[in-house]
Amino acid sequence: MLVPTGVIANGVCRGVARYPRVLSGAAPGRVWTAALAVTGVLLMALRWFSSIIAALFPEPRSVAMYSSTFIFATKQFDDAFHRLDQQIAAMAKAIPGYLGEETWENTALGLVSNVYYWESLEALQSLVKHPLHLQAKARQDHWLDGYQVVISEVIRTYGDSKLGDRLAVPAAQAPAR
Repeated sequence: MLVPTGVIANGVCRGVARYPRVLSGAAPGRVWTAALAVTGVLLMALRWFSSIIAALFPEPRSVAMYSSTFIFATKQFDDAFHRLDQQIAAMAKAIPGYLGEETWENTALGLVSNVYYWESLEALQSLVKHPLHLQAKARQDHWLDGYQVVISEVIRTYGDSKLGDRLAVPAAQAPAR
């Protein structure tokens, strides 16, 4: 706030210095004082308005987070799959750096998507290298009709607070970068 005020005051003073006859006498001095007061009020109003805009439209929050998205088409799941899937889910949640997960299904295409969120690539690698995960990967052809894995760095998360606790990693809880 001080910088814009200083720039404006500097410009006004330079203008006055160039034309000293314009503001000589008592009446122009009062006009000058009033002009400075109006400028001050306008600058305060601008500051107030910009703070309201900033509150209504906050900057997106940068995060240090990674996601691993496992997209797959299913075959028939058996008891062994469900047992191994539950073990892997419990193991993933126990890894330091695990932030949460979400599952999405596209019934029209017959695809399922599991999205895991991680604080670091090292935490993600802990899952990838775990014996239970390697066991599931070795048997994937038995349960899956194709898969794809997408590893992503999350650049930012943002949104309103309405989805809050329905998301694995709400924007307000994502770690700051």
